[in-house]
Amino acid sequence: MALAALASGSWTVVGQWWAYAAFGLIPPALGLPQGWPPLRLAPLGGTTWTWWAIETVGAFVMIVAVWLWTRAGRRPFLTPLWAVIVGVTLGNLVRIIGTSVIALHDLRTFGVAVLGTVLLSLLWGLVLGLVAATVHRLMAPVARG
Repeated sequence: MALAALASGSWTVVGQWWAYAAFGLIPPALGLPQGWPPLRLAPLGGTTWTWWAIETVGAFVMIVAVWLWTRAGRRPFLTPLWAVIVGVTLGNLVRIIGTSVIALHDLRTFGVAVLGTVLLSLLWGLVLGLVAATVHRLMAPVARG
């Protein structure tokens, strides 16, 4: 998850993504987080340090949630799948709550933003989780020795 967060924090990766997959720009156009929380060393482009801090906290929440969930589970495919889904959802909830505070959303806008974020996060978590779970399942025999 840390690698995914670092990759999504890189302008090289994000710029290529936006250039070839324009549908990825729809969530930010609606005011919702895109993908999973990115991890960057400094703000990207014209974003502020406050925005960077919110995204960094979201990325750390995601990474810690995935780490804790995978330590607790024992099923080689389902544990990493659910860990990533929960981690991405929690990390993006941190991001949308921070965004709503900065943007001074009213209660209705906040509720719609949270609902949209949860739905998109479940989708992104499922996609990323399937990749992580497949890799984990394939590597399990190697790890056992």
